[in-house]
Amino acid sequence: MKYTEVINEELKIDSEIDKLNRNFRRYIEQVFSPIFLKKIDRVFKTPLIIRNFKEQSNVMAVTVGKQISVNTKMFNELPIDRAMVYIVHELFHVLQNLPQFEEVRTVNRELRAKTMAKIDTANINRFLTGQQQNIHSNYKDEFLSYCSNFAFDWSLAKELKLTYYQILSNSGLFNMKSPWWSSKRFKNVLEKK
Repeated sequence: MKYTEVINEELKIDSEIDKLNRNFRRYIEQVFSPIFLKKIDRVFKTPLIIRNFKEQSNVMAVTVGKQISVNTKMFNELPIDRAMVYIVHELFHVLQNLPQFEEVRTVNRELRAKTMAKIDTANINRFLTGQQQNIHSNYKDEFLSYCSNFAFDWSLAKELKLTYYQILSNSGLFNMKSPWWSSKRFKNVLEKK
């Protein structure tokens, strides 16, 4: 029997938006720790397909199960940094929806518990989005995914910023020293440490 080396596959995406296909891996390497990214790579045997909305919508992206759909027209107009915020947000939902990623659901539950202890339910949408608007889904699964958007209204509970940073860091799932987290999302927290 001849030995054949197994090729280590990496999670990729397949979309009609070329800039997303080209830049996806670079961004998720900033989001996830190398060890957790290896687990993601093992679970996804084929590219994650990103479909286009069939109808006109003002929604940027949505996930059902492990299927991400995007508004291609709007995505084509966004700079890549902004487009990847939405893709990572939806990727967090995909991971939450897969049984292999209980640790992702655990992080979301921890973030939710800490937030609900500090913020009244009537203000959850404002906390998550930074605006007085309704999010499109049940907020209970949104705490981790909105870390990607990072539009939180910390004025509702300033101490939550450090709490979020600690939960994400302690989980070991995220590459907290990368620019994705350290310079864009938790810069002030790191400067105080």
